Amino acid sequence: MGIRRSSQVVFAFCLAFVANVATAAEITLFEGPNFQGRSMTLRGETSNLDGTGFNDRTSSIIVRDGVWEACVDAYFQGSCVQFQPGEYPQLEGRFDRSISSLRVLNARPYSQGYPAPDSMLAINS
Repeated sequence: MGIRRSSQVVFAFCLAFVANVATAAEITLFEGPNFQGRSMTLRGETSNLDGTGFNDRTSSIIVRDGVWEACVDAYFQGSCVQFQPGEYPQLEGRFDRSISSLRVLNARPYSQGYPAPDSMLAINS
């Protein structure tokens, strides 16, 4: 195999790797507290949960990868909060059974987001 062909193979491998990393973000929504009931896993932006059967239904969340922003209104309107990777067995306050849109925020720092899973009071509006 020539140098040109080797370069093409390496380039294709790198593209595949970057594509995999770009889609690695994952969040699972649960209808009930403590990860009970129906669930739905997302790997990308969902600007309106209305057609999914999960609009205003989420009570607990597991974030496997990525920092996610969840908003109480569709199209990322209304009060929003950020979730870092972790388990959130019970959403509190205005976010319990109120989430209508979600998106990945890889570039934003977590400092303005939902608190660590042990305490859950910070709100980003």
